[in-house]
Amino acid sequence: MNVPQPPPMPVTQINLQDESHLNLLAVFHYVIGGLCLLGLGFLVLHFVMMTFFFGMASTMPSSSAAPAPSVVVEAPGEVGTEVEPAASGTEELSATPTPPTTSPTPAHFLGFPKEMMAILVVFYVVMGVFISAVAVANFMSAGFIKKRKNRTFSLVVAGINCLQMPFGTVLGVFTIIVLMRPSVQTGYGAKLAV
Repeated sequence: MNVPQPPPMPVTQINLQDESHLNLLAVFHYVIGGLCLLGLGFLVLHFVMMTFFFGMASTMPSSSAAPAPSVVVEAPGEVGTEVEPAASGTEELSATPTPPTTSPTPAHFLGFPKEMMAILVVFYVVMGVFISAVAVANFMSAGFIKKRKNRTFSLVVAGINCLQMPFGTVLGVFTIIVLMRPSVQTGYGAKLAV
């Protein structure tokens, strides 16, 4: 005898496995947010170091005093000997200058261009704002996942996290997989209906 089965009941609650996965996702969103804040600290440290080094480079002397060339004096019975030129600037008539044996002095660093530092400051500010926004978005998404609301916001943050290799990519992919499950979607809907 064949007994008809009743239709399946609609899922109104998130099962235990989905519950544990969502709790893990919330924790890992907090971790990624913390890593973003750590990256922001590194960015500030990098800016301070670059400013210090470029400041030191721009205070370097633009030229240095070159040593006076030595002069070869030919005397009867001696091969040539090197002597320093006279302090008065006059030399003996028999002295002939030797050709320079070293290369000409290289061009000296004249300082870091101020325009380049302005470009770097803009870069640091833009990156700092982006990293801060990603950190805040991850903290908000973690709170929303714990409360089981704003699923779309968490999906958008998961997409942004996919750009942060390797940890953000892993978290973003797993967040999308878990939040797209039908049981999780209906569980979010049941939370909204209550």
